Amino acid sequence: MINLSEYYDDEPAKNLVPLYTTPPQSELVGLTDEEAKKTFEAHNCTISADLAGILARAITAKLKEKNR
Repeated sequence: MINLSEYYDDEPAKNLVPLYTTPPQSELVGLTDEEAKKTFEAHNCTISADLAGILARAITAKLKEKNR
């Protein structure tokens, strides 16, 4: 906790906790080809690991673009 007493002279302000308007950003981690393949298979979509990887990277790129 930050000591706000150096910024404020009144007693109630010393107990204030700063609020942040934006949460910390985390890096979006993509799936490996094998993880993507298993995910597609879990949804009854049988495709090769290569194609699953291509689709997973395309989806990850689009998500990164939208979340900038």
